[in-house]
Amino acid sequence: FQCRAVQMGEQAAFVKHLDAWSATEDIELRRRLEEEYLDAVDEEEPVFQDHLARRRGVYEELGYGSAIESLEVVCEVDVRGLARDAARFVEDTEAEYCDLLAWHLPRLAGVEVGQATAFDLRALRPGPALRREFAARAPIPTFTALLQSSPLDLSADGRLVIERHPELASGARARYCPLKVPGTVILMETRATDAGTHAAALRALGQALHSAHTAPDLPVEFRRFGDPSVRLASGLLFESLLHQPPFLRHAYHLRPDLVAEWRRYAVLLLLVRLRRLAALLQVEIEWAEGAPAEEVRGRGSELLTRAAGVQHDRRGTFALLELPIQSARALRGELLAAVLALSMRERFDEDWYRNPDGCEELRGIFADGLRYTADERSVQLSSAPLGFQPVTEWVTELLR
Repeated sequence: FQCRAVQMGEQAAFVKHLDAWSATEDIELRRRLEEEYLDAVDEEEPVFQDHLARRRGVYEELGYGSAIESLEVVCEVDVRGLARDAARFVEDTEAEYCDLLAWHLPRLAGVEVGQATAFDLRALRPGPALRREFAARAPIPTFTALLQSSPLDLSADGRLVIERHPELASGARARYCPLKVPGTVILMETRATDAGTHAAALRALGQALHSAHTAPDLPVEFRRFGDPSVRLASGLLFESLLHQPPFLRHAYHLRPDLVAEWRRYAVLLLLVRLRRLAALLQVEIEWAEGAPAEEVRGRGSELLTRAAGVQHDRRGTFALLELPIQSARALRGELLAAVLALSMRERFDEDWYRNPDGCEELRGIFADGLRYTADERSVQLSSAPLGFQPVTEWVTELLR
């Protein structure tokens, strides 16, 4: 595990530099970077496999059956059922996704879909006009200025501290650190002002607010532990403000044509994220159930290529894998975020963040910490179990 930790630290630094360069418009340079990355992770694959095998073994030894069965019992998540639903979602969104990818890839990454690889998805950036609008504003100051009259206390009575750094060691664009929930929560942002940083900062802000507004008298298991998908959903709810025309107009003063352009770009990124998670979850389940490594490499390439619509080299498969509960939690966070976003909009309008009743509702959700699971919260908000229907509805609205 120490070897894995050192290796992951080195890889994080490597990927950080790749992220800085992979958005280059020089396609040949992009290809060389991808090849160097694939060679590196291919050489390190035995470390990835050993790490995953050890973690799989821990769950197998719990005595509930296979690693998957133990994960489902311990984490109270129907991982295999979620994977089946996610596979159907990939099929149901195929036509819309292919249309979006075929339109955006040549214009924003300079390649046709048939020639595109995984690194070309990294190169997807909004058009020049949108880049200028985002670059002109620092994320957190923009949001705090817009929300300063909001009934939602962004400082949480001083418990939420915002720090700005030239860059973050992890290579992340923004992150939150719940040092003591709810007593001390730190939100760290970088000085970057690209569109991705704005999205990451909003996501981190939502999670930080959830932690900082958690009721202090809750037992520690509800303040710090529980279903992490619930807090992730709060972050994704705030990120989804970037999908709402009122927020885009108020925060960035975007013209209607730029609002429409941005929403189509944003739904492409959302679908890339969801479809890749669906593919990774399926591959991780197969690995956890004991599929041979070589078979997993091939399946990873096949499923990721099909889901993302661009070629994924088999050498990169194991560098992306974790135990399936990680992808499952990420997907569940996305599902609950869609439920939250639709509920807040339907009850308190698109500018719910400025509605006193909407903010009071959100404070109540935050105060519960992680008392409820994502499934329970979905039923409370929508009277329906957690599923992909709200996400499909959200995607459909964004494409209108």
